[in-house]
Amino acid sequence: MTGATQVQGRCREYICHLQLPRFVARIVVCNEDGTPVPSEQPVDRQSGIVYSVKPEVLLCEIAWIDIVDQVEARRWLESAAACLTTSKDSR
Repeated sequence: MTGATQVQGRCREYICHLQLPRFVARIVVCNEDGTPVPSEQPVDRQSGIVYSVKPEVLLCEIAWIDIVDQVEARRWLESAAACLTTSKDSR
C-alpha cells in the first residue's frame, strides 16, 4: 500500500507493508546524481537502512514495526521496490 502525507506544505509519499514483517518506508525522488530533489527535503539518509530502488528513487526513513535481521530486511525492501512503478515523470 502506498500513501501520502503533507509535511510543512509538501507532499511526502510512503510505502506501507501491512503483513508480517510490517514496516513503513518513505519514497524519495532524487536527481540523476542520487541526491534528493529540493521538494523532498529534509531527508534522513544517515540513520537506519537506505535502499536505492533506482538512481532516481530511494526508500529511507524506514520504520520496522516487527523485528527482522538485515538479510531479511533487504529481501523485503527488494520486494517493496519491485512493487513501485513510479517514475520521475509521474510525480
